[in-house]
Amino acid sequence: MRTQSTPLAMVLRGSLAQNRTRTVLAVLAIALGVALGYAVQLINAAAVNELAQGVQTLSGDADLEAARSARRLCRGDLSG
Repeated sequence: MRTQSTPLAMVLRGSLAQNRTRTVLAVLAIALGVALGYAVQLINAAAVNELAQGVQTLSGDADLEAARSARRLCRGDLSG
């Protein structure tokens, strides 16, 4: 028993069968475009991260900060 195809499916199937090389090239071009877009996104994220690290280094923000706990400050025990 054969299922009925819609006219659109028949036209697309026929077009793909007649132009296999063009279809393969189009699929490869789309895949390459997606890969290049993802590569640009990764490079942009790396550049933004490096810029943020450079700004932090130049601005002199502390990497480590020493502070007493709030519990000791409330009890008045500042001797350590």
